[in-house]
Amino acid sequence: MQLQNRRPTLERGAELRPLCSSSGFELRHDAGAKQDRVARRSISDRQFGNPLSAKLKIRSGEMSNNMNMMSAVQEPSIEHILLREMSHRMNNELSSAIGVIAVAAARSENDEARATLIAVQNQLQNYAGVHHSLAMPEYDTAIELNAYLHRLCKAISRSKLEGCGIELSLSLYPVRMSSGRCWLLGMIVFELVTNAARHAFSGRSGAIHLELLTNGKLVECRVTDNGRSNTEVMPGCGLKIVEALARHLSGTVSVHSGNGGTTSIVLIPEGVWSGRRTDYDIDITRSGN
Repeated sequence: MQLQNRRPTLERGAELRPLCSSSGFELRHDAGAKQDRVARRSISDRQFGNPLSAKLKIRSGEMSNNMNMMSAVQEPSIEHILLREMSHRMNNELSSAIGVIAVAAARSENDEARATLIAVQNQLQNYAGVHHSLAMPEYDTAIELNAYLHRLCKAISRSKLEGCGIELSLSLYPVRMSSGRCWLLGMIVFELVTNAARHAFSGRSGAIHLELLTNGKLVECRVTDNGRSNTEVMPGCGLKIVEALARHLSGTVSVHSGNGGTTSIVLIPEGVWSGRRTDYDIDITRSGN
């Protein structure tokens, strides 16, 4: 005898009552059963929440927060935007002036006039080199401070010191800092070197030495000249700029004058240091690189 599987049959209109019903509804074996199941899911979602919907809301909230954080990090301040715009405009104007003078020099038939125009063109290119070295960095990343100061001092020497017979030499330890801190320290060095060139020599030749030292915690930047110090001269705008920049770097500035010249010392917290000295004593005005 063969056994046959038969499905239980319900008479039309009969009801199925489950042992338990968390929704409070009974399943009916009729045309309204589907509607009852939908209603039960809707009430269950309202009571206990839809897990998938909740996950989507959480993910959406996380993405929104991440986008807001990225926007806050990447969005530059209005001061940075204005500074970049001014720097961009100055670059364009310098480039235009250099181009006009170059064309005039090429068209000039007078040798003396052509030589003068070429000298002016070269000087403007030196000024553009200083401006480029002092431009605000686009990204805040760790860079070699000693290499940055070497490049900056070379541009300063070519634009402001060589024509006055002033030699600029460097002695630098290798130090790594964020590009933003290097930029601020570069502006300090620019002010100290150019101030020494203007006030220490009174039109005579002389020497300026930049020294970069570190003890693992502090960076010491010294600018020394062998000119005549005038203790009666009141601190000008340049020194006030240096002091303001040093305060922004949580540093200090001190100036010591004597018969042998003037030494300006800037102390700032270091940050990251490679911890190894290199022989980097260079006479910038005599270096061909």
